[in-house]
Amino acid sequence: MRTGSIRFWPVLSVTASANPVLDRVVEPPTTGVVHVGLALVWIAAQVVALLAGVWGVAVLFAVVGGVAGLQAARSWRALGIGANRMVAGWGPVSVTVLAVFGPTWAGVGLFAVAVTAIVVSAGSRSRGGPLAAAGATVRCALGPGVVGISLVLLFDTGWAAVAMLLILVAGYDLACWVWGGDDVGPYLSRVVGMITVMVLTLAASAVHTVFELDPFGPVAVVWVFGGLAATLCPLGPMVGSLVLPSASAEAPALRRIDVLMVAAPIWLAAMWGYLG
Repeated sequence: MRTGSIRFWPVLSVTASANPVLDRVVEPPTTGVVHVGLALVWIAAQVVALLAGVWGVAVLFAVVGGVAGLQAARSWRALGIGANRMVAGWGPVSVTVLAVFGPTWAGVGLFAVAVTAIVVSAGSRSRGGPLAAAGATVRCALGPGVVGISLVLLFDTGWAAVAMLLILVAGYDLACWVWGGDDVGPYLSRVVGMITVMVLTLAASAVHTVFELDPFGPVAVVWVFGGLAATLCPLGPMVGSLVLPSASAEAPALRRIDVLMVAAPIWLAAMWGYLG
């Protein structure tokens, strides 16, 4: 099926790019039974966390975010840039947990992590000096941290809002993993992922028509937020690549949550705007 896609999708299946900007942000495709299996395990973990409520989601994304920060810091340090591992690892954990107590505490946490990253990097003698070390540390800590904060604060708008976002993102992720691979390239998988999000939005609109899930009002609102997710999901991995020194840097935990890096905070802002 993937080989055939090269014939039918010649433009989307290009894997090589002469554009250095695209090469910087478009991560190499991953596929195979192992990746799909891990994707299913990750989806199952999110289901359990959702059923546990806000603390379940906070703990899950705090732990994964912390590991993501550590892995990102490791990739920077491998290049000689001294990203601080303590701040990169504990930063996402602390801000995600603080978000449970409200947006003010989350904001204070983000500010404290950024300041701490700058302070601890002041004497760095690594490649690029203190500025490069501080910049890398801030990226490693705040990238995953924003995901955790956004999901936790989204609970204030309603459980269904968090569930719908995670379901749509999981569908996008799974489609990308199934359709990814060197023979297909990263672009066709993204198109299939976006289509998958809209199919799941159709299912969500049907459920909403019957059960009238809060905080969504008219069924058109479900479609608006589904379309927003479909548009934003492909941008998340690109932002995730910018957290790392290169798009191909190995950071599996970061790649588990990178699709949410754009979708989650914008969904939260849009939901706040909608609820007014």
